Amino acid sequence: MNQPNLEIIDTAFLQLSFAIKLRHFLDVHPIEKEKFDIALTIEDESSRVCLQHNEFLTYDMIKVASENNITICFGAAANALWEAISEKYNLSASILAPEYNRTHNLASLSYMIRCCFAHRPANPVWCIRNEK
Repeated sequence: MNQPNLEIIDTAFLQLSFAIKLRHFLDVHPIEKEKFDIALTIEDESSRVCLQHNEFLTYDMIKVASENNITICFGAAANALWEAISEKYNLSASILAPEYNRTHNLASLSYMIRCCFAHRPANPVWCIRNEK
């Protein structure tokens, strides 16, 4: 068996925790939209990203964005979990057989959750098909 990169799982779940705590913080300690939604330029030696001010029309839009962040982080955590399981047990989606054993069962569940977020990370879709 291979050793998965556990740091990726730790980072993904820590990011999920951060997103949830940020959402809670915005409910308990509202921030001033005008101080948050500012023009911002981030640059290093090779690139520059510029964000406009007043991108969020209302404070509720900031809260919705934080809710979407939780969803996206949940998807990233599911993806990290699937990658770790597939690396450790040398599994691919094409050979998963959940009725085979608990490892395949867990791998199948993590893969299905990961797939929900694969193409629509902010609005995942759950679809189960019997391929057999």
